[in-house]
Amino acid sequence: MLHYQEIPPQPDAELPYAEDVVMTREQFDELYLDDLGKIYGGDIDAMAKAIEKRYPKSLDAALLECRARGVELTAECRALELWMERAELICIEINGEMAPMFFASEIDAMVADLAHVRRLTGGALRARMAGITFFEAERRYREHQVRLAQAEADATQ
Repeated sequence: MLHYQEIPPQPDAELPYAEDVVMTREQFDELYLDDLGKIYGGDIDAMAKAIEKRYPKSLDAALLECRARGVELTAECRALELWMERAELICIEINGEMAPMFFASEIDAMVADLAHVRRLTGGALRARMAGITFFEAERRYREHQVRLAQAEADATQ
């Protein structure tokens, strides 16, 4: 979680729309690839396999991605139910029941369409109040974590 004390509030600034706060596909992918590089130590083959298996996602996995991008949704959310009724989703049979599958384009549409209902995560809401995007808040948080780890490493030497 980002320590927002480091981000000065901007009470006089006009707050960005919720749609402008959540992460875009490009921003999310940038952080995802950065994470993969750290997880796999730059092993290109392992990273490629992880990327290949990334989509399609189940509803639960799609909701996790939405949350990671700043939109708070649950399977019980009425706005999500209405969105899914209109969306043309591919369904597969799992244990005798039809389950929707989500590709990147469906998740992008879900984030874009449902951010306007102001279903922001706590982190995205705090970023919005600080006048920055959730992507910028996440980047600052990650940079802060690196500085903390470096300071800890320096202190133990």
